[in-house]
Amino acid sequence: MHNRKKFPVGLMLFVLALAVYKAAMLTVSMMVDWRAFLFLFGLDTFFLALLLLVALLHSFAASRLMRRSLWLLLVFLSVTYLVDSFVLLALNQHAPLFDMGRYALEPGVVFSFFDIRAYAAILLMLISLLTATPFTKGVKRSAIVLLALALAIAGFSSVHAPLPLTRYAMLSPVSLIGIVKPQAKVSSYSEEQIEFYSSHVHDKAD
Repeated sequence: MHNRKKFPVGLMLFVLALAVYKAAMLTVSMMVDWRAFLFLFGLDTFFLALLLLVALLHSFAASRLMRRSLWLLLVFLSVTYLVDSFVLLALNQHAPLFDMGRYALEPGVVFSFFDIRAYAAILLMLISLLTATPFTKGVKRSAIVLLALALAIAGFSSVHAPLPLTRYAMLSPVSLIGIVKPQAKVSSYSEEQIEFYSSHVHDKAD
């Protein structure tokens, strides 16, 4: 029986190359060493893992509707990463999804942050959309191993990367945990101040 299921290897390789390019450009602009490059790339592997997971779900999906929906999500995430990367390199800050949606009807605003390299990246992405490979057992095993490796690298980078570099991550597991897990209220007073004021209150009461 002919296996019609495809794995979007072209798009995965494109986003991987874009992550390497983004980390390299940030390293050069900040004039830091190769360790910063490794951390910057490692911080983005969490997003790469998310992308790879969606690609796997797309290839595993039985229904055509589900495959098309996951394919559109995959393309949307890749475009978001592309736009965010070049806006980040131009402005040193991320492009919020709200702003991207707001300026979607004004492409001139978005393209104002793009140069010839960004247009080349868009062309490469369009080409990558046409590149896929049959979803064989070997491809399946390789993708699952790469997914586990990407999550391990992302976890290590999130824990050990210098704090100033974490702001450049497209998606951080630490920030996601902070959103999901309720934060305990932190007093604006130190323990010494609390003890000092409480002792004075007791003295006045006596």
